[in-house]
Amino acid sequence: MSDGPHDIRPALVSLYYAGQEEHLETVLSYGLAYTQAWCTSRGERHKADAIRFGVVDGLMKLYMPASCTPTDQRASQLGIRAARYRRLKSVVHDMYRRRLVEGALRFTEAAANDEHPLTAGTVLSPFAETTWWNKLEAGRRTGVKLIKLEVGNRDRPPASDPRAPSRDTGWLPNYDWAA
Repeated sequence: MSDGPHDIRPALVSLYYAGQEEHLETVLSYGLAYTQAWCTSRGERHKADAIRFGVVDGLMKLYMPASCTPTDQRASQLGIRAARYRRLKSVVHDMYRRRLVEGALRFTEAAANDEHPLTAGTVLSPFAETTWWNKLEAGRRTGVKLIKLEVGNRDRPPASDPRAPSRDTGWLPNYDWAA
């Protein structure tokens, strides 16, 4: 991945696949800046609250689709047309989805091309500053601990990692940034 400070792909991969919510603020602030730039470039004007909730709802649609607030209900709460809010939310969702796919592909490519030998207890990491491999105790004598990249129901932990926390934590509805 890029060494740039504004690359959110590692943070998004960690949030989506490993549930590392400490990267949530980075992902949301990137989404806010992206959406504001998108609105400016298209000459669209949206309320600040509509943009903030569009960012949160776009990420929720990707991360926990079963927990999303319906678009019509959210548009009614914000006092805007449902079609405008739906478009805003879909722009954010598509951006996050693209960044996640790019990050996951780059992660697997770098892991596959890594020339360092794997040892017992190696855990894959999506962060460039760790050179993709973190030496951690995985609780097994042999083999490599790989958190499998799965796409599917985000309301359950990945089947490949029994230690992963439940996805149904309710962190976005209670997150102060969206209030």
